[in-house]
Amino acid sequence: MEMCGATGVNLQRMAKYSRKTVLAATDLLENVGHASITRFLLEHGLENENIAGSMRDCASAVARHVLADPERLNEDQQNLTDAVVEDLVNVPGDGKCIAMIAKMIVAERECCPFLTFELVAQPNMGSVIVRVTGPTGAKDFLRTVLCKAEASI
Repeated sequence: MEMCGATGVNLQRMAKYSRKTVLAATDLLENVGHASITRFLLEHGLENENIAGSMRDCASAVARHVLADPERLNEDQQNLTDAVVEDLVNVPGDGKCIAMIAKMIVAERECCPFLTFELVAQPNMGSVIVRVTGPTGAKDFLRTVLCKAEASI
C-alpha cells in the first residue's frame, strides 16, 4: 500500500481524475443503449445502485455515485472512480486503433483548427487516451459531431 509521507493518505485509494473529468466521461453513457448501460453497471459492481430513467439520468446517476465516494475500491482493489473513467474514455492500444485516431486527428485539424489534440499511448500495448481541448463551445460541438458519426457507423 503506497502512503503519502507524513499525511498518511493512501494514494492507491485516491481518485486520480477530477470531478470535471468524471462528469465528461460519464456523459458518454448518454449515447449508448440501456442494455450497454446495464452491462457497464454489472462490470463495475454498480448493479444494485439506484440508476434508472433516461440515458441522461443514468449517466448523471453513475457520476453522482462515483463522486460521492471517490476513495471506494472495486472488487479488483482498484479505485472505482478511476476504473469507471478509464473504461469510458480509453481505447485499445493496437496499431489499428492508433492509426484510426491519427487519421481522425488529421481530418479534424483541417476542418477545426481551434481544437488541440493530445494522444497518450500507455506502455506495454496498453490503452490509448485522446484528450481534445478547445475554446468555449468546443465540447458541445464535439458532442454533436461525435454523436452523428457514431450514429452512421
